[in-house]
Amino acid sequence: MSKSNWLALLAVVVLILAGFWITRSVYFGTTTTNSYVPPQRELTEVSVEQAAPSARMAAVETPTAAKGLALVDFSHDNALFVEELNTLFSKLVSRGYDYQLVTPVEDEKTDPTLIDQLPMASALVLPLPRQPYSTEEITEIENFVKNGGRLLIIGDPTRTVEVDALNS
Repeated sequence: MSKSNWLALLAVVVLILAGFWITRSVYFGTTTTNSYVPPQRELTEVSVEQAAPSARMAAVETPTAAKGLALVDFSHDNALFVEELNTLFSKLVSRGYDYQLVTPVEDEKTDPTLIDQLPMASALVLPLPRQPYSTEEITEIENFVKNGGRLLIIGDPTRTVEVDALNS
């Protein structure tokens, strides 16, 4: 490359840089005296007692402790995994409840069924069962609710499973 080509290339680079500098000077100004200075505000002292609670703390409940047992029925081929109920379990424990999972019975003589465990419970959770409940189970659940037991039925319309067992 000849010396004149280098000089022409250098002139083009200098013109481009000068164009950027001129554009910046016109757009933003050449001095810093025209720059924005925020107004000074007087800050007042605020005691911790007067400070508003954070939104996160305001949303936290302070439940009263109520002791009891919540049965969670996983004996009807449920469409939810136990891990999906961890938030529910932590809320139950924070309110003083114990929870116990009712799993499928392998030996009817030794393993307790839902009907066997229901009299000890104060709450029953039915998380999206896929197998229908027997007539005896339905009767026991109805009596449980009539006698003041709490019932939570969990369904999920977004699951692609048949949920007719909830209607039993």
